[in-house]
Amino acid sequence: MGAKIIKVYIQADKRGMPYNVNAYCAMQGFEQMGFETILFSEAEKLKRVSAEDMVVGGVGTVKGFLKNRGLLIEDIDYPAELQPYYKRKIVSLTVSQLLHRDRNEPVFVKPKEGKQFNGFVYQSERDLIGRITPKQDAVIYCSEVITVEE
Repeated sequence: MGAKIIKVYIQADKRGMPYNVNAYCAMQGFEQMGFETILFSEAEKLKRVSAEDMVVGGVGTVKGFLKNRGLLIEDIDYPAELQPYYKRKIVSLTVSQLLHRDRNEPVFVKPKEGKQFNGFVYQSERDLIGRITPKQDAVIYCSEVITVEE
């Protein structure tokens, strides 16, 4: 059996609230299970976290926390060996390649590196506004848009 979780540290925004809906749901769930939750807004406070505690936060925050503990975590990838299980084709492109592709059907786009922006359905250059600029020419994952059934 693994170590018992003592406390759960939840990343907070400037108002002292969970930084997004996912962090809020995690906080509610852990509290319902009887865990002590502690909101934090500065990574400095994570230096007091023990090995038995859990940290809930953004990708950068959690990766920084793990790095400070000597654990380096690679970005999530889509290995070719798992391609049969994806149920869609996933390709790696740059933003400029996306803008200059021949086909016009919508594609689901997400960053390849870190959490630069949330994934979204791309139909035209207008969909990039507020997410990423073509000048950045970031490497992205693109896949067919699928319907998820419950």
